[in-house]
Amino acid sequence: MKTVKYIEGEPFDFSAVKIEDILPQRPPVLVVSSLLSHCPDETVTAFNVGEDNVFFDPARGFCAEGLMENAAQTCSARIGFISRYVDMRPVSIGLLCRIRNYSVHSLPSAGDTLRTCVSASASVGQMTIFKTRTFRGEELIAEGELAVAESDPGSGENVI
Repeated sequence: MKTVKYIEGEPFDFSAVKIEDILPQRPPVLVVSSLLSHCPDETVTAFNVGEDNVFFDPARGFCAEGLMENAAQTCSARIGFISRYVDMRPVSIGLLCRIRNYSVHSLPSAGDTLRTCVSASASVGQMTIFKTRTFRGEELIAEGELAVAESDPGSGENVI
């Protein structure tokens, strides 16, 4: 059982978080396998690249658009996790609004496990700017900045 100290020093078992409970996406579009950790500074997810994913091309591997979607879903997983497990309210959904300075250094292959780290660099209202980094092992394969708006689950409407 993996536990990580977070929020007021309380231990939390991240392996118990079902990714489907904090994200609306489902296979073959789902590009986050699990939540590895969350703290105020950073949220980290894992994704096991499979040939059955819509972003996988047998000739090229997992495409750049899939890496961007993985980063966006990691931001959304952070928002969903905070909604459900920290604020104890219905899960909010992150809506991608902007991609800036996103660079792909290498494309992963089937069977690779990606680790994506997102950290909030600025927030205004329900909009957050995230710095994202995606790794294959220790190799940085993609990085950039995403702006994500948080939906308001209580109103049934999105903030944008």
